[in-house]
Amino acid sequence: MSNYKGHVAGGVVAFAMLVAFINTSTCSWMRLAEWFVFALGGALFPDIDIKSKGQKIFYRLLLIAMLFLLLQQRIIPVLFLGVTGVLPMVVKHRGIFHHPWFIVLLSAAPVVVAYLYWPRYVALLQGDAFFFCAGALSHLILDRGLIRVVKQLLLMA
Repeated sequence: MSNYKGHVAGGVVAFAMLVAFINTSTCSWMRLAEWFVFALGGALFPDIDIKSKGQKIFYRLLLIAMLFLLLQQRIIPVLFLGVTGVLPMVVKHRGIFHHPWFIVLLSAAPVVVAYLYWPRYVALLQGDAFFFCAGALSHLILDRGLIRVVKQLLLMA
């Protein structure tokens, strides 16, 4: 079990491993920086259900997004984000946010929504989702171990 510094290090390793295995020759430095931020965010994400650095970042980003949407008078997305903000408070630690299948599905959700409603953003979101997922899975691997995480992914346990 790692603290936030260990999980950040895991996110850095996940990012470095992915960059080493994919062709990044056509990627800009900004795109790589974006993916790095998503990998780190993913590495901290599973602990949003407890008082943690990840939770602080999550709620600050949620507040900024809600204020931005309120200024645009987009009430339905604000309500959705409000419900999203309550969810970490009503689940137990190492529950749903520490399940590999939840991480994979949560990472894929923005890509699916973009595919259905904003197809031109699919390519942009795929990399972000991939790096977020890798960072979050690195968190689970540090908490539980590689063998257990792989078994859960394969057996859908």
